[in-house]
Amino acid sequence: MTQTAHRIWLDKGVLRGILHETGFTPIEVVLGERVLCSPVPRPAPEQDKSLIFEADLPADTFSDGFGVLALRRVGEAEPLATLPFFVGDALTESLPGEVAMLRAELDLIKSVLRQRLRSRL
Repeated sequence: MTQTAHRIWLDKGVLRGILHETGFTPIEVVLGERVLCSPVPRPAPEQDKSLIFEADLPADTFSDGFGVLALRRVGEAEPLATLPFFVGDALTESLPGEVAMLRAELDLIKSVLRQRLRSRL
């Protein structure tokens, strides 16, 4: 039973996505360690063997700064897809903001790598 993220995007505060599926597993959207919601995927009307989902995100999800939304299977740490975001004008040219964003992405990469290495042992 595997789901791999095909596409994930944000549309007016609503997270939308398409998953190619070969089985169903409940999914959740997280920001850091906080679970924001658990969208319910449904069959895509015009795509065979694909699921779509949409999730209204809480208003306090976005504040000035940066973050990485992650879509993952419930109970697992490895993300199926990630969506980094910047909010606020000050961050667009802020070196500390960019460094913090790179650190957040590196943490995600390390987590995935560790999990895959553990599964091979």
